[in-house]
Amino acid sequence: MKNEDVIKPYTIRNIINYRKLDWSISDDFLYLTDVPEIFEPFEMKPHYFAYGIINSGSITIEVDYQKFLIDERSLLIYRPEQNVKVIKIEAGTKGMFVLFTKKFMDWRDSHFIP
Repeated sequence: MKNEDVIKPYTIRNIINYRKLDWSISDDFLYLTDVPEIFEPFEMKPHYFAYGIINSGSITIEVDYQKFLIDERSLLIYRPEQNVKVIKIEAGTKGMFVLFTKKFMDWRDSHFIP
């Protein structure tokens, strides 16, 4: 069995459900101003884009098997189909994250009025 065969495809709805977030606005867009200390302990393959900035605290994360420490004023970006695993979220970490799907961007672009 190949490593990628056991990596879970992951959606924004999966994050909302797993982390028990109060979010019913969209399954294609998620905006977090609190960094939950609950996180998935397994590797996943997101079906969304993500970017975020840490104001205080830190997150240790692996993206495509490369480990990163994201701390104060660091910017984190990952895209669909990368292999992502959160290793650790320091208690009390503060920051902002935006997650969105291609479907969300396509809808947004089709409804844009110049």
